[in-house]
Amino acid sequence: MAGHSTLAKMIKMGAGVIATLRAGTPPPDAKLEALHRFATFVVRERGFVPDAEVDAFLSAGYPRQNVLEVILGVATKVMRTTPTTSYIPTSTASRYRRLPSLAENKAVAHD
Repeated sequence: MAGHSTLAKMIKMGAGVIATLRAGTPPPDAKLEALHRFATFVVRERGFVPDAEVDAFLSAGYPRQNVLEVILGVATKVMRTTPTTSYIPTSTASRYRRLPSLAENKAVAHD
């Protein structure tokens, strides 16, 4: 959570909002709470968000484009942190070959 808090500070999010989000309590701003609630539904329900929740998100003032942006943001985070995305199928003899991490790629590039 510390990394997310640092990013929030970088975009000038208020300390009070950061504290409420870290505590798991609803943010004081209704529009921000709608974003928080919608993003939480996307994560917990693995993208299967009820229509009523999508409607509530849109009713809070977000355009339909933001629905996709939240889903893509969550999907990107999941893909970057899931260990199986570091492996690709190669053959039956060697089912998976580990792909180099970004840090390993940088080390190779600098050699």
